[in-house]
Amino acid sequence: MVQTALTVLLGALRALLDLALPTALVLAVLALALGGLALIDRDRARRALHGLGTRAPQLGGWALAALLLGGALVTLNVSRRAVDLRIAAQQSARYANAADPDGGQTVQVAPSAALLESRTYTRSLLRPSDVATSIRVDNSLDSLLPYLGSPGDTVQDLRENFTRTPEGLRYTREVVMQSQRPLDFDRGVVRADLRFVEPAGGRGTYYTAAFQASYRFRNPLSTPATLRFAFPLPGGSGTLSGFTLTVNGQALSASDLLSGSVWEGQVPAGGSVDVQVAYAHQGSRAWSYQLSRREAIRDLDVTVTADRPAKFQRYSLFPTSQTRPTLGGPATLRWQLKNAVTAQDVAVVFTQGSVRETLTKVHLAQGLAVVLASLLIPLWAC
Repeated sequence: MVQTALTVLLGALRALLDLALPTALVLAVLALALGGLALIDRDRARRALHGLGTRAPQLGGWALAALLLGGALVTLNVSRRAVDLRIAAQQSARYANAADPDGGQTVQVAPSAALLESRTYTRSLLRPSDVATSIRVDNSLDSLLPYLGSPGDTVQDLRENFTRTPEGLRYTREVVMQSQRPLDFDRGVVRADLRFVEPAGGRGTYYTAAFQASYRFRNPLSTPATLRFAFPLPGGSGTLSGFTLTVNGQALSASDLLSGSVWEGQVPAGGSVDVQVAYAHQGSRAWSYQLSRREAIRDLDVTVTADRPAKFQRYSLFPTSQTRPTLGGPATLRWQLKNAVTAQDVAVVFTQGSVRETLTKVHLAQGLAVVLASLLIPLWAC
């Protein structure tokens, strides 16, 4: 910090020295003008010198006040630039003595539920009889693939059969594939508690978030069926801590989370599935709950609690109710949707000012305050 202040001070002194030459030129011009006046009218020049000598103490006082004002402004400018450079160095430093926030604008995508079904697809192809000879020689069905295509990645069972007919060789493929039928949630309750932190050293403001959600969906069939629940991990959230996912009271162990946390199980006819999700993380600037598709929402309740004023992203869902305590404290924003069809998201943005920007404004206000005080003192003296 001291070295930075000295560097800035030397820069200010160089700037003042750069003004010395124009000042000297102005004084030289005045001296030449006075000398010329003495050659033309010696008495008038003598009266001018006498007047300057008489007012010298008063002019010296004003010059000293101007120098003090200039020194104060230079000192404020040096301190402002030193602090600004110090904060910039801390923000761009490769190493730090305090932890940086590990999250940014967090986007939590809504989970999805689906009914897994097996469907059978049959395709036949009639080829000339000589194809059988080609297949027997090559011991491969590659020659038929351009006509049949690839069976896909969701194949559960594949059966192939050749039948000789008078018309030729008939090839039949029977494929059992798995399909997903999207299910609507009977109810979804989401709670996000955001508490902002002002870190030291000019680092950006961030919030610590506690997320809790519960979802319920059911098997719409009159027979037992396999249901799947997929909960995507939030984007821009950094490190998640305390992540838990409970399905019907049984905790789900996290394994491969590349596609989020996925549960799959057998559900009896008309049976319901209750899921609870919870985790904590850090984020900054914004928090969003993104609906994954244009879907029918039977009952969705999203509540965001934040201790900082919030704005809402344009074209996003506006809260159905807002509660702001009179004496300060966290504000509660709530979105209650029932029997609605929407693809809009819940997107909350928080205004924040950096320490660097705040200090710059303070230093500018200090300079204006010093100039104003220097103008008010003579008025008060009069």
